[in-house]
Amino acid sequence: MVFSPILPSAFKGNGENFRLDMLKAMTKSADAAVKEFKKTTATWTHKPSFEKRITGAKVYSIFVGPFDEGEVDEDGQNPYVIYQWVTKGTKKHNIPKEKTNWGYVSYLSFKKPKTYPGFIGSGPGSPGHFPVIQKRQVTHPGIKPRRFDEVIQTKWQPIFEKTIEDAIAIWAKKTGHAL
Repeated sequence: MVFSPILPSAFKGNGENFRLDMLKAMTKSADAAVKEFKKTTATWTHKPSFEKRITGAKVYSIFVGPFDEGEVDEDGQNPYVIYQWVTKGTKKHNIPKEKTNWGYVSYLSFKKPKTYPGFIGSGPGSPGHFPVIQKRQVTHPGIKPRRFDEVIQTKWQPIFEKTIEDAIAIWAKKTGHAL
């Protein structure tokens, strides 16, 4: 969201204090959004780090999400890439045989995902159970996009707007510009 405040010409207050009050309100909203994003990976082994980035001069903006594309965890996995696969989805694709002595891809059957489209959260999921399936090549059906960012923005946009409106109203009242 991009927000541009309109200040009256006879503004009695300190503009720097107004800016700080706006940034405090934005930080409150951004912190809440970061908590929502963290819920989406709460049970994951490879979690991306979520950050907030707030700008405020003439235009106030909040950006929340995983930003570090080069992040690699202790297992050599890139949580950012994994998160993008889950939130944006993947197409159907082939998984070639792994380099094993047998030349087969092995995996457990009956897997259960930890997340679902349109749901802000993460459950235990299941890596699958026996029987073990072995194939020379597997066609992965793809991942249905979870669209975490869209779901969180839909939920938090009106709350963010109300938080900003309230901050403006409080400031206007403090400085004698209440409507």
